[in-house]
Amino acid sequence: MGPYMTKLSSVLLFVLTTLAPAAHAGWFDWFTPGEWFEGLGEGEARGFYVGGNAGIVRADWGMQRRLGGPTDPGVQYRSEPAYLTVAGLRGGFEPWSWLEIEAEWNFDLDRDEISENPPQTAELDSLSGIYLRPQLAWGGARLYLEAGYNQINIHADCDLDETSPITGDPVRDARLEASCQDFDEAGFAYGAGLAFALSPQSRLLFSWRQIYEDDFDNNGSDDHASALMIGVTLGFGGEGDGGDDDYYY
Repeated sequence: MGPYMTKLSSVLLFVLTTLAPAAHAGWFDWFTPGEWFEGLGEGEARGFYVGGNAGIVRADWGMQRRLGGPTDPGVQYRSEPAYLTVAGLRGGFEPWSWLEIEAEWNFDLDRDEISENPPQTAELDSLSGIYLRPQLAWGGARLYLEAGYNQINIHADCDLDETSPITGDPVRDARLEASCQDFDEAGFAYGAGLAFALSPQSRLLFSWRQIYEDDFDNNGSDDHASALMIGVTLGFGGEGDGGDDDYYY
């Protein structure tokens, strides 16, 4: 199991263990698959809503991992992406049942080790954005697309002071030094996801997002970042997904 799936499994386990104690309150009465596809396109706008999310960000901006020691003959290098576990806050406005306008801010929960020798790590400083999210209600489920603008900043921390195991003299690796740079980009983002009604005002979301892709920037690099997220939102107005009450208990 790769680092991406390992961290994603940890996030899903955390979310499930967090939601499990609330099962007695009827939070999971929404799980009626036979009714999900009734009433295609129906639903009331929720108005303002807030929520949170957690997930995995995969970013590749050319940081190098060395395979072997600094003085090994035929030493090889490879580009190593960072896999970062993140959490975030989100809030938005749903003026119509088919559209949401949302802002989101994420922070890191851990740092990723790019290489052990020499030690190089990466951690998320910030990830924020604003998105338009057209959606299609389908019973208790919603399929949505999203497009917007976001900014991502990942800090690279590299300890490049090494000692030759043969001579004991300091050794510097010019290729690693050149690749040890922060990832600070902003641009167009897009994605898709599914949302399921936990109650008339709350939803459980699963999403994929292309955070950054240099094809849209045309800066000559090959930088890109994407994310898999799971989140929960709670609305404060309107009837929501098929209910007469603003709040659900």
